[in-house]
Amino acid sequence: MKAIITAGCLLLASLAAPALHAQTAQEANIRFAKIERPGLLAEYPFSKEVVEPALRGRLERAGLTKPKSVKGFNAYQGVNWAEISPGLVDVYMKVEGKGDQSTIVLLVSKGYDNYVSAVSDAGMSANLKAFLQALLPEIQAEKVRSDIGWQEGIIREAEKAYKNADEEGNRLNREKERLEKQIAESGAEKSRRGDQLNAEKAKLDALKAQIK
Repeated sequence: MKAIITAGCLLLASLAAPALHAQTAQEANIRFAKIERPGLLAEYPFSKEVVEPALRGRLERAGLTKPKSVKGFNAYQGVNWAEISPGLVDVYMKVEGKGDQSTIVLLVSKGYDNYVSAVSDAGMSANLKAFLQALLPEIQAEKVRSDIGWQEGIIREAEKAYKNADEEGNRLNREKERLEKQIAESGAEKSRRGDQLNAEKAKLDALKAQIK
């Protein structure tokens, strides 16, 4: 019960906590396919297990589905990402994380080695930075969903433990009733045997009296 109350308090605290902010997405040279290429990094104060599904869900709603694995990245090749670019692009993403800190690594190419940067395409670069910034509320929502799932798991375990304790209590009560019945029957049998013993002793005493 204490664990349930504590978990509930943590969940309420997470809902009531002030909004967290990701660091502004930073341009960086990212090694991809053995070559340094321009890309973006954005850090979030959440675990990889929270950031990944939030990012995946956001991309799916934008029409980016079923990525391929390319050099350790999730690759969406030849896709229409309308909020970022009017033309087709190749998108390479991955989430790196340790503990409660994660980093989204993002590269976008307009074809071949034409990777987007503030220098090569300032508009697309700004759109990508805005996308990474706008992702934070969805990550926070995913964290709450994760906390809810965890809390539901705690409750399921507590319910299972309660059910087991209830069933054990019922078993012991049944055992108690059985033993009480056996004790009562044993007492009655003892009394009957005692009466029989006393009657036999009386007969013996009567026989002995005849030869005195």
